[in-house]
Amino acid sequence: MNLPEAMSLFQTQIPNMDTLWAYFSSTTLAVLGFTIAAEKATRSRLEIVIIQLGYFVFAMGNLFAIYTSQQVLYNLAALIISIEGDTDLVSAFEAWKVCVFQFSITLVVLISIEATYRYNRALQRTSH
Repeated sequence: MNLPEAMSLFQTQIPNMDTLWAYFSSTTLAVLGFTIAAEKATRSRLEIVIIQLGYFVFAMGNLFAIYTSQQVLYNLAALIISIEGDTDLVSAFEAWKVCVFQFSITLVVLISIEATYRYNRALQRTSH
């Protein structure tokens, strides 16, 4: 593969990664907004578990897609650097670093959902 082909593939892969992050961020904001703003969503333990499990399954599927896409970007960047010899031409994070970041966000969201549930339960107990 020559440099123009590798650069073209690299530039094509970037919007794919952006789309995966857009799905993740939109879903994350929607889930957080729904659970924090809608008191009805946090009334029962079963509803919270369903929301958390659904979000977790989505996040892990997205994590796999992000890992795969980032691995392609990283490998393409390494190929371009090996062809050109210029490390300033392209760069990409290692896939595991991106996954740690995404997984950390997922954990924070799951903990936030749990905290919202517990906070609303405490408010219900004190208002009765």
